[in-house]
Formats: sequence, C-alpha cells, structure tokens
Amino acid sequence: MNRQRYDTATQRDTWWHCECCGSHEPAEEPYGIGDTEPCIVCGEGVARVMTLQAGARLESAIARGVLTPRRCYS
Repeated sequence: MNRQRYDTATQRDTWWHCECCGSHEPAEEPYGIGDTEPCIVCGEGVARVMTLQAGARLESAIARGVLTPRRCYS
C-alpha cells in the first residue's frame, strides 16, 4: 500500500471544528490552523481550524472529561 505522508497540513486537510457542538466543515483560504471564530452552526461554541486528527483528539478529550469545550460568549 502506498501511503503519502504529510509533514505539514495543507489547505486541503484543514477543517473548522466546533468544540461545543462538534460540527466540522472544510476550511478555505485565508484561514489557517489555529484560527478561531464563533461557530455558525450552534452559535455558542468556538470553531477552530485544525486537522481531522487534531479534531479527533479534541473530541476524545471532551468525551473523557479531560477538556471542557470553550464557549464564545462566556
């Protein structure tokens, strides 16, 4: 199996991910990893640009109770 490895995230594999509701959608230029905005789906959470792998780690930490989701209006 031929696997391609990425050392840095490309624009194609960055996603908006909401810490509160878990929604996600592709991020497009000019947004890059680490940018944040209020979530347009739930209106309460902070959506952050990240890779899918980082989003999975975030959701896992929230599910285990290690991390509390950030709200944009707290």
